Amino acid sequence: MGNPSNITLDVSQAFNTKNFDQFLSDNGATKEVTKNQHQRGLWRLGKITIVQYDSCIVVQGKINAHPSFIDALKKLDGLDARSAETEKASYPKQHNSIVCAKCKKSSFAIDAVEEGLQIKFTKQCGHQDDMSQPLLMINNRILPDVSILVSKSLSRVIELGAFAGYEILIPKFLMAMIDTLKDARGKSANDEVSVLKSLEQEKGIIVRSFPTEYQESDLKREDDKIIELADITNSILLTSDDNMKAKAVSNSRPVIFFDRKAHGDTKTAHRVRT
Repeated sequence: MGNPSNITLDVSQAFNTKNFDQFLSDNGATKEVTKNQHQRGLWRLGKITIVQYDSCIVVQGKINAHPSFIDALKKLDGLDARSAETEKASYPKQHNSIVCAKCKKSSFAIDAVEEGLQIKFTKQCGHQDDMSQPLLMINNRILPDVSILVSKSLSRVIELGAFAGYEILIPKFLMAMIDTLKDARGKSANDEVSVLKSLEQEKGIIVRSFPTEYQESDLKREDDKIIELADITNSILLTSDDNMKAKAVSNSRPVIFFDRKAHGDTKTAHRVRT
């Protein structure tokens, strides 16, 4: 893939924020104000940006322009660099489809539809599901794309009772895509991530970040990168993008699809029932 433009270092209990701040200062990094509520700190050093999150440190930009700094950073106590191969090895694979409990046929796409202020999910075989556990597949992990986060439909259907017990994966690449949105969509997506986290205890969901290596060019091939991450993490995709749905199915990646009507119906049901 060439030289990486993104490095992620996991934060362990041995991590010391004060020592980390001093290290950056000693190396000439400039601390900047961040408006991203998920970021705990933001620094710039030459051609790279260092971002601190709760569970990891992400370095972005011209990584190969600062080799000495990167090497020293990786040696700090409490930071653990994780390669893409290490990430891949930590997730199950061989996940091909969702199996219908009624007819035992497999589906690669599920459409969200409204019936009497209830949101139902129709598989390719035609049978409907209310997305209560268990879903017949290897795991109950879902990966929303930017379109779903912007619409806020995911948190609404969760508050309506769907996806209880599911793991919701928010890759760092997805957050990077959101950061490129300089309009109301970016704020909506960030707000949705915060709402999802606030629903963890009440609705029994798990919102998990996923450190990933990516290049700047990946930001221009968002769909392919998201599908790649869904494959690595063995996740069901959530999208409201027709092209993403088609690509997911062609790649044998299960996908739950919300069209424009489903978004509107979900919003109405949420307003009436909550």
